Amino acid sequence: MSRSQHSADEIRDELERVAASLSANDEDLDLDFRRPFLAGPHWPFAHNWDVRVAVPDGLEDLAFRVIDEVATRWNLEEK
Repeated sequence: MSRSQHSADEIRDELERVAASLSANDEDLDLDFRRPFLAGPHWPFAHNWDVRVAVPDGLEDLAFRVIDEVATRWNLEEK
């Protein structure tokens, strides 16, 4: 699958949008996504970015689902 190229801010915004859409309530508001950054040369995944996120206990699965959904579609622009 081909991934479209996006800025770090666009990816962060999409992570937040997807979190809201996957959440059954306001739990997504507790996820604090930072700006993604280019992954290193030995990154084991098909997408080219990593992201830090503050995740409260119990919301780890939601955070992984959000990242996975965005990562299957979007790559970070290489500048």
